[in-house]
Amino acid sequence: MISDYPFVRFKSGARGFLERAREHMSAYRTGKDEVQRVFCAALELRFGIEARVSEYLKAAMSDLGRDPAELTDYVATKLLKRLTEIEPTYQHPAVLRLTNEHSGRHTVLEFTPVTPQLAGLHGKLGELLHYKFFLNNKHWQMKKPMGGEPHRSIGDFATLVNDGISQLAAHCLDICDLRRS
Repeated sequence: MISDYPFVRFKSGARGFLERAREHMSAYRTGKDEVQRVFCAALELRFGIEARVSEYLKAAMSDLGRDPAELTDYVATKLLKRLTEIEPTYQHPAVLRLTNEHSGRHTVLEFTPVTPQLAGLHGKLGELLHYKFFLNNKHWQMKKPMGGEPHRSIGDFATLVNDGISQLAAHCLDICDLRRS
């Protein structure tokens, strides 16, 4: 049944994409929907990486009084380069500790910059999302990883997607995920 609500409900931030990528890979591991889940997870993960870098870049541009609508790039490595040009200190992790003067309780907030490795993964995932993947990887149907060049299987790419999910998760921590005392 279609709801009368006029808008779709879709989380289009890095955390939403990460959540869906995890769901797809979980289904792939349990064998529910097999191989298409790896392709879907790769797309969600790629969106998530791009979203995370864009979220940081938009905040930096807004702080400088620049219009985030200027952003036209979608390649994560290019976005990351632009971010480090705008805000060179972005490349360094930061920790902020907030302490309640009365109770002594504190919360620690951590900023983890998107690494060049995570941004580079955005491009590697792109290979999985084009038909040429099937032409370039004649043993792609193998579930187990084959070790890479020149023979790669869906298992090799599933490993890549899982690694990317772990990396992106480190950049998408919620306040409730952080240390509290």
